[in-house]
Amino acid sequence: MFSKDIVCSDAFLSMSVNARALYFHLAMNADERGYVNNVRSVMSMFDDINIGHLQEIIASKFILDRENSLYVIKHWYIHNDIPRFDIGETKYLDDLKNLYFDENFSYTVRTTEKPVVETLKSYIKEKKRNFKGNKKK
Repeated sequence: MFSKDIVCSDAFLSMSVNARALYFHLAMNADERGYVNNVRSVMSMFDDINIGHLQEIIASKFILDRENSLYVIKHWYIHNDIPRFDIGETKYLDDLKNLYFDENFSYTVRTTEKPVVETLKSYIKEKKRNFKGNKKK
């Protein structure tokens, strides 16, 4: 899913068409936590998309550039606001431990009171508890 709040925002629509197309394809290739490690492969599928479009997305803060050609979709949990109890794990758990959620539940590198790993554990635990409680009724 993609959130209309994100992809219909002025900030998103102010990017070039190629940057927006690349963003959608990167999100479609992301793992269960929003990480993408094959950006160049995705870009190679299109004649008109290049590294400049990737830099445009990064500059617009729609993806975060981690290190070693690793990227994460900033608004992953806004796009995927589906209650899930069995979120698949990412192989980038060490990096995930260095990310936080901001006030909009978007990834950020800025230290907040919501570290991603601990926040998700609490969120999933609460959803499971509510789900089990609703099932009994």
